[in-house]
Amino acid sequence: MQEKIVPLIRAIKTKEPAVAMAALNVLRQIGGVADAEFVALDLLPVLWSMSLGPLLDLQQFQAFQDLIKSLSSRVESEQTKKLQVRHTSSLQFEH
Repeated sequence: MQEKIVPLIRAIKTKEPAVAMAALNVLRQIGGVADAEFVALDLLPVLWSMSLGPLLDLQQFQAFQDLIKSLSSRVESEQTKKLQVRHTSSLQFEH
């Protein structure tokens, strides 16, 4: 489902704040269920692009930034755990 919705949101041409905020709510839902790689490579670039819309006010921009920070932290945490597990596994094979 997320692979179909995100390209549709990416294709939105209007810069209207109401549309951007509706898209933000959809992207927030997708971000809650998508894996970290999808979030990093597909969701965050869309969020950054939309957050820089010229018609957004400060509160709307901050709503985008809050989601960007939250999702970025999740990606960082999951990637860190993955690398730690990989590193631990490789150490076990060396001994």
